[in-house]
Amino acid sequence: MLYEKKKELGKGGQGKVFLVEHKNTKALAAMKSYPKDDPAARREVDILRKFGGKGVPYLIDLLEEDDEIGIVMEYVEGKSLRTLMKEKRIWEQKESIKIAVQIAEILKRFHEHVPALVYGDIKPENILIRTDGSVCLVDFGSVLYQGEKNRKVFGTREYLAPSENGWAACYGDTYGLGVILYEMLTGVLPREGMINGKADISHLSLSCKYIMRKAVRIHEGAGYENMGQMYEDLKACSITLSGGKKEKKKGKQDYLIMDKSRLFLHGFVKSLCLFLFLFMLAGLASDAAGIKSFAAGKKVEEIRVSSVNAAGEEAEKEDPPRDEYGRKLLVKNH
Repeated sequence: MLYEKKKELGKGGQGKVFLVEHKNTKALAAMKSYPKDDPAARREVDILRKFGGKGVPYLIDLLEEDDEIGIVMEYVEGKSLRTLMKEKRIWEQKESIKIAVQIAEILKRFHEHVPALVYGDIKPENILIRTDGSVCLVDFGSVLYQGEKNRKVFGTREYLAPSENGWAACYGDTYGLGVILYEMLTGVLPREGMINGKADISHLSLSCKYIMRKAVRIHEGAGYENMGQMYEDLKACSITLSGGKKEKKKGKQDYLIMDKSRLFLHGFVKSLCLFLFLFMLAGLASDAAGIKSFAAGKKVEEIRVSSVNAAGEEAEKEDPPRDEYGRKLLVKNH
């Protein structure tokens, strides 16, 4: 084997990643090991060949030994975004947008490919920030073609968009990037922010809030269809922030509401409103029944009183004449 393993760098979705050194040139590289029959290995090789060099590690070598395939690629020096987020919990808006723009630019190329490629597993662990501040994506074992259904969609739950049909879709990547942007700006995930009451985003620019809201809407026509659309908005937001232009903000608190299928709180509020609506309907129906019953009772009483009065009048008509002592007089017909 031409490469000597130095240490384990991490574990990808389907394989381990090692720092290796070429035995002759002493050049460092990263090598990811896959089982030989894993189709994800071939998919990752294709991605590195097509997109390697700008925001994606370039392919160096491909090794096949025994039951494993070793993909040797560029070693990216830097830290994962997850590591940096642990070091700094809340980021400045300008800095966050700058990183998001670079991520979007990389994935824009994936979505523009024919057929479109969906990265699928966007999360801070798979985003490396080089020492010069540039962004690089790693781990492409989860990449799928848009609409592909013969393989499961891999991903981390917090960043994975709800699937409406089980197919891979480009909005899954825009959704994940929207969640990452929110996490960088607030220090918590959107779901945690809603539960803990820390989802207030009033301090953010209008354009940034617009991007985050649109990214987490997944229904047709409501959110971003692909990363190209999100990239244009992020780039415009970055230009606005770089120019130091301040946007007017309202004084009241502003909250990020994610897609209804992902937020328990939103569903709870909807259920509560539905319950109150049904309760009001039941109350109105009960009042209507009471009024109807009262009206029916009143009518029966009127009929009874009328009958009594009629009987009294009839009785009064039939009463025979009486003398001064109240005795009935016998009247004979002559």
